[in-house]
Amino acid sequence: MKKIITGAFVLFMFCMAAAFAQKTVKGDDILGKWKMEGNASIIGIYKKDSIYYAKIEEIKGNNNTSAKTGTYVLKNFRFDDKGQQWKNGQVFAPRRNKYFDAIIKMKDKNTIIVTAYVSFYSKSVTWTRIEK
Repeated sequence: MKKIITGAFVLFMFCMAAAFAQKTVKGDDILGKWKMEGNASIIGIYKKDSIYYAKIEEIKGNNNTSAKTGTYVLKNFRFDDKGQQWKNGQVFAPRRNKYFDAIIKMKDKNTIIVTAYVSFYSKSVTWTRIEK
């Protein structure tokens, strides 16, 4: 019986340590310069009045889309403390020249996942932070 109680206590402590070890994301952790997966252009994410936006700051490589320097690629995102994500925003799809509903999740301090939703379909794109 003593072994069972000791084992349960060790398991409980392990679970508590794992729960506290999870990182807490802050809304402003997303601010800075980013590069989209498969695209060399530089995107700047900034905040105005607790709303997060991103626009193209520099286009590199072939640009066969409607996106130009200064185009907003993310708009109207708000940080959700409970969900640890940015939501209620939209992402620009330059090949379609259209905005789609989206959420943003931070994988780690240098990686975000931007997921666009259309009806029952979704597409995720990884963005990587550009070191200062």
